[in-house]
Amino acid sequence: ELEYYSRTLEQKVEGRTRELKKANIKLKEQDNMKTEFLSIVSHELRTPLALVLGFAGIIDKRFKDVISPHVKTDDDKVQRSLSEVQQDLGTIILEGKRLTRLIDELLDITKIEAGKIEWNMESISMDEIIKQPIAVTRSSFKQNKLEMIEDIEGALPLVIGDKDRLKQVVINLISNAIKF
Repeated sequence: ELEYYSRTLEQKVEGRTRELKKANIKLKEQDNMKTEFLSIVSHELRTPLALVLGFAGIIDKRFKDVISPHVKTDDDKVQRSLSEVQQDLGTIILEGKRLTRLIDELLDITKIEAGKIEWNMESISMDEIIKQPIAVTRSSFKQNKLEMIEDIEGALPLVIGDKDRLKQVVINLISNAIKF
């Protein structure tokens, strides 16, 4: 009777082992499909983003070198608009470059799967971490007919952190404040 139970148990173990091997093969196939999908998505995101950044750079240069110097006016509204367009172009370029870095990091599958996302720790100004996201989200305030009130203490300390990730946190906080 003991031999019978032993054989039955061995057969069940062999059956479960075959099932687990099949499941493992299927998981590996799905993992390969995910890797291929992310590679395609990466390419499809980077190509138009590179074009957007390229054209934004060209427009920025033309605006600085050709248009802006020839617009001579005492109208404060026109001067303010010129300044805002210049800032907005700078924001598009700055955020496009940041988005490119985020895509690169996001799609580095080996780092993600190994749990080894690299943090670019450096000494950074909290002033920069706060002011750039404010500039980036300024147009959202205008679109939503909201007033941005900046109340930032002077002489903020330097901190050690990942500049891009900290800026993203502040952008997310401001965006959520606008939405809600």
